[in-house]
Amino acid sequence: MKTFGQLVREARENLGWSQALVAQALGTKHSAVSMVETGARLPSLKKTVLWAWILQTEHKELVRAILQDKLDAAGLNYVVTLTEKA
Repeated sequence: MKTFGQLVREARENLGWSQALVAQALGTKHSAVSMVETGARLPSLKKTVLWAWILQTEHKELVRAILQDKLDAAGLNYVVTLTEKA
């Protein structure tokens, strides 16, 4: 499975956007986007949906990836799967 940063980079590149353009849309610095893409920084779950909206991508996969990345960073051996509420 891809990390949040890998999914973000892939979505950004598919749009043909620079990190600077994504940073501008998010109201943050270019370095913050770079840190997210490399996995050095993870956004909050709430901001994950904003990233998905800006990058015009499915938020479900980004939410799954951010949760998985946070579990992995904590050293917890779980796998995240998401299902929508009925």
